Amino acid sequence: MQRKLNYLFILLLCFSCKSKPIDLGMATPYFPSAELLQEGFVYKYYAHRVPKNKNSDPATDIRYRKFQTIYPDILEISVYDAAYELRWYYKYQVSQNKFRIMDSYAKLKGDTIYPKCRKNVEFDWANQAAISDCDINYSNNATSNLVSFQTGIKDTILNENLCKFISKKDSTSYVSNRGDTSEIVRNYVEIFETGKGYIGQISDSERYTTTYELVEKMSLPEFRRRSKHNLKRIAYIDPAKTLDDHSDFKLCNNEQSITDYNSCKERAQLKGGKGSWWRILRKKLNPKKLKNESGYLTYRFVINCEGASGRFVVESADLDFNRKEFDTETVEHLYDIVSKERDWEHCHGNYYNLDAYAYITFKLKNGEIIELLP
Repeated sequence: MQRKLNYLFILLLCFSCKSKPIDLGMATPYFPSAELLQEGFVYKYYAHRVPKNKNSDPATDIRYRKFQTIYPDILEISVYDAAYELRWYYKYQVSQNKFRIMDSYAKLKGDTIYPKCRKNVEFDWANQAAISDCDINYSNNATSNLVSFQTGIKDTILNENLCKFISKKDSTSYVSNRGDTSEIVRNYVEIFETGKGYIGQISDSERYTTTYELVEKMSLPEFRRRSKHNLKRIAYIDPAKTLDDHSDFKLCNNEQSITDYNSCKERAQLKGGKGSWWRILRKKLNPKKLKNESGYLTYRFVINCEGASGRFVVESADLDFNRKEFDTETVEHLYDIVSKERDWEHCHGNYYNLDAYAYITFKLKNGEIIELLP
């Protein structure tokens, strides 16, 4: 009987911990509701990387971040790559306006690493000293030290909403297993928007400028559904659920060999990139068919190894990254423009040409295309 009472007490204790919302202190306005954080959600970002070397091409990758509270003072953040593989995990204790790293690990090139931190304050929303200082030991006997300083915090207006910009500086010292040393210094800004939380980042290093752009919000069940499709590919397109009749479209290789557009020596995209898209839109776009729509309208498709396109699908979200249905005429008009293009650059692999997943996203505001992604 006593054992049953003890078990019931533990269950009640655990339930009370999970049901009590987290107190984020001064950070509260810059995150979604405590109830949504308890439930958990995932943000999808485009990571645009522009090299300082003008002879190198810019690239856009995809990252996901899962946010969830597990106790009244613990916030978990998990970072996933484009293939839904976990790359970084952080467990923060939130108290007195500070986010302290209580646990973290990373998976890099098959190696799981566990940073050991002497100082562990990642964020201080009261703008006091915030420093994390962590050592990393790799399985090949290489080591690194990562020191991160919070250098400032300020309010600003972005997307017509109040945002908090938290400025930081990272210094990473790396010692290889041969004793060679190197150092990377990065200055960056973490951006938090009222009611949304972490909407992006702008970072600058010696080699790259990288911008993270929030493009979609999804529930945990939706994220798990996408990550468990049978081909283990982020961009997998079901041939039975496409906009086009792709009976004349042929893959050069098997389904499992379709790669991502940015995994090629020369990216699979429209020749000329964004410049070509804007010239095409100036000629073919009928603004009346955009119907005063606002949001993100994405067309995903496959470019085969011969430069032909097919298997078009459409995805749509509002400007707050919630799923929405666009006017049918808008969807069909932009699809007609995209699907009729023929001047595609196919994917150049190391030894032979590949089929590749590609996409174009139109960002609309009040019936006007204001940005093209990637």
